[in-house]
Amino acid sequence: LRVRRRREREVVATMATNVNCRLHICIVSAFGLQNTDFGSLSDPYCRLTVDGQEIAKTHVVDNNLSPVWHTQVRLHLQGQVDPRAVVFNFSLYDKDKFTKDDFLGHYEMTLEEMLSAAAQGTHTYMLERRKHRRDKVTGSLTLEVTARDGAAAEDGDLKWHFQNARLRPGGLSSHAKTSIGSQIHDKIAALGSMSPRSK
Repeated sequence: LRVRRRREREVVATMATNVNCRLHICIVSAFGLQNTDFGSLSDPYCRLTVDGQEIAKTHVVDNNLSPVWHTQVRLHLQGQVDPRAVVFNFSLYDKDKFTKDDFLGHYEMTLEEMLSAAAQGTHTYMLERRKHRRDKVTGSLTLEVTARDGAAAEDGDLKWHFQNARLRPGGLSSHAKTSIGSQIHDKIAALGSMSPRSK
């Protein structure tokens, strides 16, 4: 088991790239959500997490199965990570006063897919059930995504960085930047020193 985990970490490290980008995500709206309330309609909100870390949450729209939020999330990401391994999760819930909030559906995409979505602008995604759960899910979620690669953080951005393939709050420290730069330099130097054997 330890050998397998070590190999998995080695594979992830091999696929890691130096991420430095700004993402502007607008959680626009949802349509045709499941009604989980009795005598009224659901009171939905959307929660955005990245690798399990809560990044943002919309306001609650009362008594509405097709809520409009237009919640803006400006995110700046830095560090060494495999973009295919970073998961953005948009989960919708019905806000309840006296019981646990009811799950209404979610949609997941990787950082790589988020960057591809940025080229499409506004897009609508069908909501899905959670794995191994019998959720009753209907409806869709509309997002608008724009991205700028290599852009510096701006005022109002939520700064997060990757350390040891894990997402952590705050910008990347100058020490960490130097460390990453040194690692990249060492890899390039190692590749340059490799030459085919003479026959």
